[in-house]
Amino acid sequence: MAASYFLFSCLPFLLFFLCSDAENTIPLGSSIVAGTNLSWRSHSGYFAFAFYPLITGSYLVGIWFHKIPEKTLVWSAKRNEPAQIGSTLNLTLSGQQVLAYTNGNLFSISNGTNTRSALMQDDRNFIL
Repeated sequence: MAASYFLFSCLPFLLFFLCSDAENTIPLGSSIVAGTNLSWRSHSGYFAFAFYPLITGSYLVGIWFHKIPEKTLVWSAKRNEPAQIGSTLNLTLSGQQVLAYTNGNLFSISNGTNTRSALMQDDRNFIL
């Protein structure tokens, strides 16, 4: 009896967490273009994943603290080869995460297998 009461009382919280992640789920085929100020954000909005603008006018694909006045980068890909405006970050239909530079060069950030979607989590992890 106590176990069923515990499960029943926890059900609303479980549904809340499942539904809150669903609204932040990034479907396969999604993309972001450098210079558009769009990002994939965590549920709380504390972290964002997309193109982080540099003072040079170029961009890094990265994760940053989003809810603070001075956005702070915590991770980036290809730090020595920033992207230019118009480059794209793609979550392909096959589950790969690819940075496509404007000059046509491609860089595979991750090669997800059996990926159905992606999610930026509140612990600053981007999950495929």
